Amino acid sequence: LGMLHDYKFASGISELEHILINVIAMMFDFILGDRAIPDVMKAAIGRLQIPILKVAIIDQMFFAKKSHPARKLLNKLAEVAVGWNEENDQDRAVFDAMKNLVQRILNEFDNNIEIFEIVLNELETFVLERDRVARAQIRFTAKSAEKQERLVTAKLKATEAVHLRVKDEDIPQSIRDFLIHTWRQVLATRAFSDGVGSKAFRADIQAMD
Repeated sequence: LGMLHDYKFASGISELEHILINVIAMMFDFILGDRAIPDVMKAAIGRLQIPILKVAIIDQMFFAKKSHPARKLLNKLAEVAVGWNEENDQDRAVFDAMKNLVQRILNEFDNNIEIFEIVLNELETFVLERDRVARAQIRFTAKSAEKQERLVTAKLKATEAVHLRVKDEDIPQSIRDFLIHTWRQVLATRAFSDGVGSKAFRADIQAMD
């Protein structure tokens, strides 16, 4: 909180501004003291100390309204930062987005408080899109795992069915080779596409017999 400390002891600071500085410092103490927020994210959020202080000085509704855009933005940034992991591709994208949005406030904020609402909307849109992508990836992974399980089961059932029949020593080698190398694949494909309990799979078994 060095930024607020330097600001506090600057010349020409009124008593009211001293009080506001202390209150804002407490707010950031609470957020930046959260062990669930990594240091690199704390550093990004901490850059908003002076802009948030300026908002509190300009707008008396900052403390009166929990829904104030600047307060909501600060809370949303803290929420997004919790559990951040730099090894995760999506989390790295989150950090880049946060860093850019914070920098935008630093660049554009003067007396126009609306910039906080604009940035908040952009952050919320980004988070919604990130969550949508994450859910889609989870569904894709689940479907891939299910597909892989079905494929393994189909191959096992086809192999079992063929091996039961090629035990017969009277089967000519050419037929044995055909069943093991060709018909087993036919059975596996059928079991995967239609299921091992399907009429089509049973018909292929009968054809083999």
